[in-house]
Amino acid sequence: IMNRVLTSVLLFSMMIFFSTEMEAQRKSRKRSSDRSTRTERTSSRTNSDDTETISLRDRMSYDILMGNIALGGGFSLSGKFGAGYKLMERLTTGAGIKFYYFYQNLPGPDNFSTFSYGAYPYVRFKISEQIYIKGEYVYYNIDGGNGDNATPFVPFIGGGYTSGFGPWKFGIELLLIVKDSDRDQYFNRDLFEYTIGATYNF
Repeated sequence: IMNRVLTSVLLFSMMIFFSTEMEAQRKSRKRSSDRSTRTERTSSRTNSDDTETISLRDRMSYDILMGNIALGGGFSLSGKFGAGYKLMERLTTGAGIKFYYFYQNLPGPDNFSTFSYGAYPYVRFKISEQIYIKGEYVYYNIDGGNGDNATPFVPFIGGGYTSGFGPWKFGIELLLIVKDSDRDQYFNRDLFEYTIGATYNF
């Protein structure tokens, strides 16, 4: 646009040089009118952009993840389902639910199993279109396997990678169980929670 404006000014200047004074004044008024019209159009577009809003549907994102799958002498599985709201394009906050199941074959007639479930708020920040960091603070209800239940608050921190086209993307998430005591007491000494799955509107 600027190149076009400069070219037009140069051409008008040459025409003024070879024209009468009256013709020069007429064309000068025309240029002023054109500039005023362009300014009004630009201002109108700016105001329109400022008032444009993003719908609630476009700000929402959803996660469906499964992980911690282990076989051999027992079985374990975890899952989580979350919904988030985009505060900004790269920053999302939300909440979700998760579960963790662990079963172990033991010598003798008895076996050992636990089932834990909980709810959590989370914050996620996109470093790029594929990579993000995330923090969770989970309120768990944990079956201790002997009839005793525990209800700890467990912090997680980590990140993930997603890839794909369109609103659905697929990837992996790896979160560190921050406290050693939580790992030893509630998660069979697992260091991480790792999950794979799908994210909508990441």
